[in-house]
Amino acid sequence: MGAAFSEQAVRLARTNWGFIIKRLTSSRTPFRAARTAATAFTLTALVFAGLPGLPAAAQPGSGAPETGPATAPAADSRTPAGSPAETGSPSGTVETGSPSGTAEAGTASADSGAGSSPSATTMPADEPAAEPAPATSAPAESTTPATGPATELVPGSSQQTQDPAETAAPPSSPSPSPTATQAATPGEDGRTAIEARAAELGLVPHNAFNCGLSEDGCVRTYTSGADAADRIAIYWSPATGAHAVDLLHYTGISYRLAKYERGQYGYPTSGLVVDDAGTARQAFQHGTISATRGELAIDERARQLGYVPHNGFNCRISGGGCVRTYKYSSTSSARIAIYWSAATGARTLDLNHAIGREFRDAGWQGGKLGYPVSDMATGLKGKGALQSFQHGQIAYSPAAGAHLVVEPFLTAWKDQGSQNGSLGYPKGPARTSAGVLHQPYQGGVLVSGSSGVRVEQAHVFYGKQALDARAKQLRYVPVNGYNCNLVGAGCVRTYKYSSTSSARVALYWTAKTGARAVNLRHAVGRKYMATRYERGVMGYPTADMKCGLRGSGCVQTFQKGQISYSPAAGAHTMTAQILHSWKARGSQNSSLGYPIQDSAYRSGKTTQVFQGGSLVAANVGAVMYPKNECWALGAHKTRYAHRWKDRISFAIAEKYGTYKASFINCVRVGSVYRQEWKTTRATVGLQGFKKPGVASGHTMYRWSPQGSFSVTEAFGEGNPGTKLKYRKLNSRSQWSGTPGSGYNKYFESSFNRWPDEQMYDIMRAPTGDYRQGAVINYNRPPDSAIKQGAGFAIFLHANPVPTYGCIALDLSNVTRYLKTAKPGDRIVMGVRADIFKS
Repeated sequence: MGAAFSEQAVRLARTNWGFIIKRLTSSRTPFRAARTAATAFTLTALVFAGLPGLPAAAQPGSGAPETGPATAPAADSRTPAGSPAETGSPSGTVETGSPSGTAEAGTASADSGAGSSPSATTMPADEPAAEPAPATSAPAESTTPATGPATELVPGSSQQTQDPAETAAPPSSPSPSPTATQAATPGEDGRTAIEARAAELGLVPHNAFNCGLSEDGCVRTYTSGADAADRIAIYWSPATGAHAVDLLHYTGISYRLAKYERGQYGYPTSGLVVDDAGTARQAFQHGTISATRGELAIDERARQLGYVPHNGFNCRISGGGCVRTYKYSSTSSARIAIYWSAATGARTLDLNHAIGREFRDAGWQGGKLGYPVSDMATGLKGKGALQSFQHGQIAYSPAAGAHLVVEPFLTAWKDQGSQNGSLGYPKGPARTSAGVLHQPYQGGVLVSGSSGVRVEQAHVFYGKQALDARAKQLRYVPVNGYNCNLVGAGCVRTYKYSSTSSARVALYWTAKTGARAVNLRHAVGRKYMATRYERGVMGYPTADMKCGLRGSGCVQTFQKGQISYSPAAGAHTMTAQILHSWKARGSQNSSLGYPIQDSAYRSGKTTQVFQGGSLVAANVGAVMYPKNECWALGAHKTRYAHRWKDRISFAIAEKYGTYKASFINCVRVGSVYRQEWKTTRATVGLQGFKKPGVASGHTMYRWSPQGSFSVTEAFGEGNPGTKLKYRKLNSRSQWSGTPGSGYNKYFESSFNRWPDEQMYDIMRAPTGDYRQGAVINYNRPPDSAIKQGAGFAIFLHANPVPTYGCIALDLSNVTRYLKTAKPGDRIVMGVRADIFKS
């Protein structure tokens, strides 16, 4: 039946709801005042039980039109679906019997879930769920005893504020009376009794009599004199007499759902009564239809909001309240609970919202909060929401989540402006730590103390607590006070190991790192001080110092890296990217060993030199360069200044008195150097190297000088692509060895004399020494002023045989060097023991 239920019927029901609201809020007669919000529940059940729209001219019970001469006037557009003039009723099973066997209110429809018992997952309650409601079409009498004598609300009784004027039946509805010569029939008796009851109640006929009911009964529908939209059916049977059923009241709608007088209840035996507890009841031949005050209030609220029942009522929850779960629509998956208590009224709670879930976790209405006293307010600051309860509030924002706010913090939070104040939303529940009750908020912490509730900055409160707890754990003795004005909302306090200790240990804290100790007297601690503590390249410590490592080493990790120490290497910082790669290679246990320098950033590269090599940070991980002559440059293990030029070349003899040497080309990467190429086929002066700082002298003695020299010029038969200033040699090209202003300089002349070098002739010779060459700036600018007789024409050239003081390589290696050289590159030349430090 529900599947065939038309949208037109739904719209009709919703129209009637709006009409009922208007009537309930503007009642002017006792009869209408007796109609409480309970009407809402049954009409909701009627609509969502799948009941089709019914014709307005039929009588309840038989469904047949009046057969007498009078014809029923058509119902107006406001005629509710429950009018007796309509025919048909739900075909659902109903329970019959005495009042004690009737169903709980709110289970009128078995369709749409309206009559189902609350499930464990959808029925919010903290006490045992109500017993499953029988599948009945009419709510039954509440088992709650009345708190006072029940009084039938009868218009015209002493309870009326005024007597309604009698209104004669319209001509279309004559009411014949039996004559003395004519024996009265049951129908005539029914008409007479019904009219008398209608006159007593001041009602106006709405349609004709129907006296074809079971048990020789009759019925007629009326309106009140005050409102033509009223629908009051007066039933009569020989056994029960005439009694009115308000068809727009909860009981009347339930009666219709139970098939009027043909159903489980039979004819009415009393009018509608409401006891002192607010429970509405009407007695029938075979039972009583009733609804409690809470059920009526909840269902009225649901009607106002257009909610669809999801399960049955539970009126056995703590505090004498009621609850029922609803949906926004028949297709909605969201769940909304409506709670009622005498003290709070009917309030909604969105069970799918974070506030609803927090209310559940707090123990529903039986927990800390009690019943809701307002609906949820949304659209607050920061897209937040707020709902008030008997004993507190739940505040929510996407940034902070949903949390309870109860005393002693509720008043203080409100005094600060609630979520609109400096505190903002709560970030967590109230809890006790170190004997202090507190609750965190976005803008601080509320702390409960002997003098009341105070506001503290979050990092100050939690920092002090954490430092005290850590110091207590380590049995440290304070040396000074707290300092919570550090960068990044951190705190620090200095301690000593005992009352007699001279050592100093700083405990640092941030919310992200926790409380960590730094031994200020250890090499690691001194390095941390040298890098400006937490303000420097390391940030805050994230662990305590760990010692007992290889080579008696220690390490301590920080936010931005690590400080590593060994007696052989000292204490040095390591930035995060270098640290990651170092650990991946085995840390201090690998061939790299400990760092011998701090991490350095130069020319867009982060580099670090270790005992056994260098690391250069890349986008992912780091590249390792082995320990060699180029490594020594980055490790500051050379005695000659290289000035961090992009390319440094070595010409190294292993001892004095030998012309044999190795040539090594190194390229700078950040703050370290990598070996680009190397050859052992290199030569120097026939006599080898002079001592450091001693001039090589005249070339005829064949000594080579030691030192670090720049390279700015090149020469030869044609430029191979170098960035050095290049001079192509010609027949006039010479280099001066003659003392004077031209000493140790290039010049051109057709006149040849000794000791000037005829560069062109040397180039054209079969050995081709000067086919390609570079000028080493020994005894000449820009490295130094020229000193007469100290030596001249110190070149890097081809033909690796003993020289007159130059460095000689194979032509291919000289060309290779020139192709990558640029002004400012340097050549370091000499004996190994004099070049490198141990």
